[in-house]
Amino acid sequence: MNRKLTKFLIGFTMVSATFLFATNNVQAGQVLTPDEMKTQLNSQDTKEATPIKEKKAKTDDIGMPIDSSKVKKAIMPKAGYPSVNNYIYQHNPRFFNFFFVNYPSVNNYIYQHNYLHPNITQDLHTFSIFNYKTDDNRPNGVVVHYTDNPNNYSARSEADYEINGGWQSAFVHTFIDARTILNIHDTDYGAWGSGAVGNKYFAQFEMVTARNFEDFAKTTSYSAWYTAYLLNKYNLTPSLAQNHNGVGTIWSHHNVTQYLGGTDHTDPDAYFAKYGYDMNQFYALVQHYYDQMPANKASLNSVNVSENEIHVVGWHTAQQTANRPYSYLFLLDSKTHKEVKRYKINRVNRQDVHNIYENITNSLHSGFNNTLTLDNNMHNRSYVLMSRYSSDPNGNTDTVDFTFRNIIKVPKQETSVASMDSLTADKKTLSMSGWHASVDSSRYPYSYLIVINAKTGREYKRYAINRTQRDDVRQVYPNIANAGKSGFGLSIPVTNDMRGNTYKVISRYSSTPNGEGAYVDYSFDNQVTVPAIVKQNLGSIDTLTASFNNVHISGWQANDDAQGRNVHTLIVMDANTHKEIKRMTIANSPRNDVAAAYPDLYKAGLSGFSADIPVDSQLQGKNIYFISRYSATANADADYVDYQFINQIGVPKKQVIESAASMDQLSRVNNTVIMSGWHAANASINKPYSYLIIMDKTTNKEIRRYKINRSLRNDVAAVYPTLYGSKNSGFGLTFNIDNSLVNKRIYVISRYSDNPSGEGNTVDYVFDNALNI
Repeated sequence: MNRKLTKFLIGFTMVSATFLFATNNVQAGQVLTPDEMKTQLNSQDTKEATPIKEKKAKTDDIGMPIDSSKVKKAIMPKAGYPSVNNYIYQHNPRFFNFFFVNYPSVNNYIYQHNYLHPNITQDLHTFSIFNYKTDDNRPNGVVVHYTDNPNNYSARSEADYEINGGWQSAFVHTFIDARTILNIHDTDYGAWGSGAVGNKYFAQFEMVTARNFEDFAKTTSYSAWYTAYLLNKYNLTPSLAQNHNGVGTIWSHHNVTQYLGGTDHTDPDAYFAKYGYDMNQFYALVQHYYDQMPANKASLNSVNVSENEIHVVGWHTAQQTANRPYSYLFLLDSKTHKEVKRYKINRVNRQDVHNIYENITNSLHSGFNNTLTLDNNMHNRSYVLMSRYSSDPNGNTDTVDFTFRNIIKVPKQETSVASMDSLTADKKTLSMSGWHASVDSSRYPYSYLIVINAKTGREYKRYAINRTQRDDVRQVYPNIANAGKSGFGLSIPVTNDMRGNTYKVISRYSSTPNGEGAYVDYSFDNQVTVPAIVKQNLGSIDTLTASFNNVHISGWQANDDAQGRNVHTLIVMDANTHKEIKRMTIANSPRNDVAAAYPDLYKAGLSGFSADIPVDSQLQGKNIYFISRYSATANADADYVDYQFINQIGVPKKQVIESAASMDQLSRVNNTVIMSGWHAANASINKPYSYLIIMDKTTNKEIRRYKINRSLRNDVAAVYPTLYGSKNSGFGLTFNIDNSLVNKRIYVISRYSDNPSGEGNTVDYVFDNALNI
């Protein structure tokens, strides 16, 4: 299978694979680490998330700037205020036991009222529209701000400031006071409230200054409910960022400063502290409201994308599905979340879901297992899936929705696809093979391959062809009519006018026999150059060795310019001076392997050579290389062509060895010492007496000596043929250990002497080996 088709198959398999999700896990948005959030932003993201009129110093965004003295003073709780959460919870006695047990740190004050949050008032303005930096363009959490405007208690007043131009410096989505939740910017898009990174990931709202403790309790209650509402809306689970090193869905503005940067504000810490409150208590209140919200759970178990459809399996159960009998699945654009296509479905039983959510009305009949067909304009796009329950048969009103955050990518729909499996050229033939399938092939029955000059773009020649079977292509493109018979293969002879030119190929389906009329083309990117006629001068050394006596070289060398030059000379060159040392005329030998590899190379089949060069004083110790020369005359100094081999070799220089020795064994075995070895020396001539002398290593004094007879050592003679006495240089000695040797460290001297006593004229060899007795 060709590489292009293989690459497509791999990509297509990835797109078409079934993505599995745990059946019992309700889907929630991915929560990123601070480093992940920061590193994902590019310069365009930062530009989008930065206000038009970026303020300077401590007023670059909304909230309280860092002022350590102010914060320190503010965090001292005002005496007499009850714990805010307890105050809020006590206004709702149904939950007293739950929160009293689970949050013992809250102040135990008497609860009196039950706060009911106001409806969200929407007065939406576009300000600046930019997407969140998440796969599904939905926020990854919520940032809590405080306006820090002690003289303004009105959400409307604060919102109007932004609406009337203040937004160019900063804006948030929503303002909350003791009476109102006022949403002024769509939470589906980012806002400029907390530095570029925070703006790219979080929905944001402002708590407006409270007149008194009662108003503070209401504002806080509404703010916690609104936070829970946003988390529920965007399928996020409550978690407090500051308790998990900046990983969470609930953030204070101060947390953004700490973990993400781009801002230096600390709100609402000091404001909360004024009433003996903090973010941990606020998080507990959010969790309380989150748990009260009507259950709306779902999971997308698998997605399988094929060429013209998407198969989805999952479930969606919600408490508010009663009296909403109509079910739909929607494909929404992953960027805008606008509806692209809806599919009316029938729910299927999901006993596994019912086992977990048995208290939710429709959990048993909450499943879906549907194939969603794609229109032609739905390819090459990304989607998210939304599940809907509705009381309206058309699914337009009275709805309960769940939008899954998984991104579903639909690949581009191909109408004309092709691959050049092979495009090659040598001196004789230009060959090509591949395939081209087109939805228009049924209308255009005549097939051509057109060879194009890649430099000029002009047609060189065209060739009518018959398409061949390609079952591999049909498996990948079953919806393209002729995919199974889309193959081609063509070889054309190379003519002189093609040499040196580069060509590409067009595959064509045509309505007329000559390849004109109406047609559809596929132009391949592949190019090939037809070789020009180029003379070659090639060679290689197969073996190159050097010893004291001989340099051996073998290999081959052939040259297209050697025609008429039949004398072959090998020249030895000094690698240091690059001057000739000597030359010799050589005879060539057959080399069929070279002829097979280079059939067009002149006399490649008779290009071999082998030569032995005696080493003399000119060559000893030299680094050498070789030149192969073909010439018309025997002296090779005129009318010649050369080839220089890159191989170099050093010729060893003969050395005169005067003496050599080796102690093969020196050891103690029980109460004896055993030694063996050899010693030969040119100076031992006329010294027929041999001794082994045992020496004290500590005092370097002789302990005793042994007269010995030398033994045969052919191995030594083979290595040192010119060393006098090497053939009979061996020795071996075993002696008993007596008191003179006890506790001594000994070594050995081998001696040749002209005196029977071992004195007189001597030749010694002191062995390095030593032995402890």
